[in-house]
Amino acid sequence: MYYPETRTRQLALKRAPQLWLVLAVLVSMLALLVAQAWPFGAASPASGVNLDLRQLPLAFVPNAGQTDTAVYFQAHDVGTTVFFTADEVVLALPAADGPAAVSLQFVGANPQVEVIGAGQLPGIVNYFIGADPARWHANVPTYGQVIYSQIYPGIDLTYDGVNGRLKGTYVVAPGVDPAQIGWSHAGAASVRVDQQTGNLMIGVLAANGSQATVVEEAPIAWQEINGRQVPVDVRYAIAANGSVGFALGGYNPAYALTIDPAIAYSTFLGGGGFEDVEAIAVDAVGNLFLTGTTSSADFPTQNPLQANKHGDEDVFVAKINAAGNGLIYSTFLGGA
Repeated sequence: MYYPETRTRQLALKRAPQLWLVLAVLVSMLALLVAQAWPFGAASPASGVNLDLRQLPLAFVPNAGQTDTAVYFQAHDVGTTVFFTADEVVLALPAADGPAAVSLQFVGANPQVEVIGAGQLPGIVNYFIGADPARWHANVPTYGQVIYSQIYPGIDLTYDGVNGRLKGTYVVAPGVDPAQIGWSHAGAASVRVDQQTGNLMIGVLAANGSQATVVEEAPIAWQEINGRQVPVDVRYAIAANGSVGFALGGYNPAYALTIDPAIAYSTFLGGGGFEDVEAIAVDAVGNLFLTGTTSSADFPTQNPLQANKHGDEDVFVAKINAAGNGLIYSTFLGGA
């Protein structure tokens, strides 16, 4: 279940006293530190452009040879990595208390499922691994969605994420049985449904034995019927063997059914140390530039000029597109 780089990444996780974990996933860069300069949704002081940086999508990176061959796509965010294979989604959580991981394994799914990226993003990723150029992979595209086409007969699963959530959306074709859908949690210490919220609470053990909780939010479901979205009752159901599926209320099988759960997470433009924003600017077409200093070795980078921190504190430079929903690059800049 651990793929290369899982053990090497570090993340300082924010935990409540109950050690609940709000999962930090991928290079979506909600850029929370910008709030030091102006609030989310407020106008940029340089141009009056209205930017809501919470719209930045997760960036899914295809496997160009930088990780295990079983992986189709991966995503990073300040130390956390998510791997997408044909039969599982691995959430690798290198916490301050030691690495933790849980794998969402699809039960009875199509072993020949097609896993594809959709919605190409403006940013690219470069991997320069070691001194061997054969292990270097440049200009790797990023995508806003990962689609599992026909994960079950007549059922597609799409992963995307924005505004603090990694979301998996199942679309069930007319006449298809949604009871096919199921998954288990390899590596989980416990799985239960919170009776008040309907959320699925997944206990994950860190290397030192402490426990965190990954939250799969209560699902919603609906059908589009005659131009109107009709809600369908849905909840998580845990089988005797510990696998999870959906229990649905009445619906019209003549129409497609959408089931939409989400994994809660949060993310920051920053790492496990300290960041300060020193300047913000907007160019003529509305792209946003941030620069400041960081003490974080795990400060997230994208297409970097300098991939690693060299001094106690380095400068960082980041560029976000004019819509506020795409990270173009992020880099360290500094010396010893």
